[in-house]
Amino acid sequence: MAASMTVGDFSRATRLSARTLRFSHQAESLEPTSIDPSNGYRLYDTAQIVDAQVVRGLRSLTVPVQTIRKILLAPVEV
Repeated sequence: MAASMTVGDFSRATRLSARTLRFSHQAESLEPTSIDPSNGYRLYDTAQIVDAQVVRGLRSLTVPVQTIRKILLAPVEV
């Protein structure tokens, strides 16, 4: 099981701003693994760092958010 990270820790680990993470969550391209119902804090798993790096790289290439979502949801063929 992967370790949970707060949005701040995840932001530092992935070099994505908290604002970008919130936007990615709203766009359903990089959703937190859980949200605390009492305070709304978002938690991410360390396993999501790879997806966050994909998001960061594709956004730097100005790939639209909808396309990033499709890429992240696409099945991986081995």
